[in-house]
Amino acid sequence: MNLLTVKKYLFKQSLTKFQEIQLKYINSILQDILVPILCDYKNIDIIKSQITDIESFYFGFKQNPSSISEKLALPLYISNRFFIASSGPRFGSIYEDLIRSFLENFGYQVDERVNIFKYTLFSEYYQKKYSKQQKVIDFIARKDNKLYLIEQRTSEHSGGRTGQESLLDKFKVFLNWIIEKSADPLINKGLREIYLIIFISYSQKHEILTEQNVNRGRINSLIEYIVENLGDYFTRLTNKGFKTECIDLASCLEKYRRLIFYTNQIKIEFRIMLGEEFYKEILGEKYSSLKNKILNEELGDDLWVIYSILPYELRLYYEEGFMWSNRIYEMLISRYNNIITSASNEDDIINKIASKIIEDQKDLRLLETNNLSKQYEYLKTLCAASLILYALKCPSRLGI
Repeated sequence: MNLLTVKKYLFKQSLTKFQEIQLKYINSILQDILVPILCDYKNIDIIKSQITDIESFYFGFKQNPSSISEKLALPLYISNRFFIASSGPRFGSIYEDLIRSFLENFGYQVDERVNIFKYTLFSEYYQKKYSKQQKVIDFIARKDNKLYLIEQRTSEHSGGRTGQESLLDKFKVFLNWIIEKSADPLINKGLREIYLIIFISYSQKHEILTEQNVNRGRINSLIEYIVENLGDYFTRLTNKGFKTECIDLASCLEKYRRLIFYTNQIKIEFRIMLGEEFYKEILGEKYSSLKNKILNEELGDDLWVIYSILPYELRLYYEEGFMWSNRIYEMLISRYNNIITSASNEDDIINKIASKIIEDQKDLRLLETNNLSKQYEYLKTLCAASLILYALKCPSRLGI
C-alpha cells in the first residue's frame, strides 16, 4: 500500500511533489465525509438528513426504510453525491498543480494563476490606471534567458467564444506593452526569448493531444479567432521593428502553429502547443513516461481504500451494528499499538495487524465467499482503512 496520510502524519515522511498535490486534494474529502462516517456512526443519520424532498421524489427514497437495501440507498447516495460534486472541480486544479510541479522539476521558476498587472517582471509597463484590473494567466515560467506565458486548456473542446477570448486577453496586454513602450525592460533583465503559449492537453477522447488525433476543425477555428484578434498586434510588432519570416499569419499558424518575431536582441514566439509537443519540448520528456512514473510509483491509495470499503461497512452497520474498520482502529489503540511502533512501513503494519486479527478472531468471515485469499485481501484493505483512521486521529465531525 502507498498510504499518503500514513506516510505524512504517522511516519512524518517526506512526500514527492506529486504526492503532496494528491494529498492536498483528497485530504478534505477524507476528513470531511468519508472518514467521519467510519469514526462516528451518528454521522450516518446526519448524512441522511441532507436529503431534499425533491431528491426523495425522484429516487423514491422511503421515509422509514425497512430493508437493508432501502437503508443503504440514502447514505450511499449522499456520500457519493458529496464525493462526486466535490471531486469534479478539483480535477482541473490538480492538473494545473501537476503541470507546475513538472515545470519546477525541469528547472523552471514558476508562478501560477498570475495577475499580469501585478507580476514583478512587468512592473515597468503597467500604470496606476491598471491597478484594479485582473488579467490572470495560468502560468508564467522562467528558465535562463527565456520567459514563458502559458495559457493551459485541459481539452480541445473546452470553451466556446468566451473561452477563446480569455485565452488571448493576457497576450493582448503583453504585446501592447511591447508595442507602446519597448522590450528594453525585459532585455535589461536578461531575457532574450519570450514565448506566448496556448497549451491544449487532451483530445475529445481524453488522450494526450497529438498531430494524429487533434480535431482540425477546432484548431482552425481557434486560429481564425487568433488572426482576427491578435493579427493587428502582430502587424504592429513588425511596424515596431520586429522581423518575421511569415507572410500570411493564418497560413503559418495552420502549417506550423507558431509565429516568430525577432530583433537583434530579443525574440517573441507565439505558439499553439498540443499536449505531446508541450511535454517533449518544454518538459523534455514524453507524456507517457511522466504519466507511467506517477501511476506506477507515486499514486497514493488512501481515497480508493476508504471509498471501496464504505458500501460493505454500511451494510455491516445496518446488519450487525458496527463497522470492522472502526473496530480494528480501536484495536490499534488498545491492543495493537506496539505493532505500529515496531513497524518500518505501512505494508508491514497492515500484514502484522491482519495476521493478529486472524489469530484473535476465530472463524472470521468478512465477505460472502469461501475463498480465503479474497477474504484475506479484503481484511488487509480494512486494516489499511483503519490505519488511515489512526493516522488522521479518527475525525468524527462531518464537514458538510
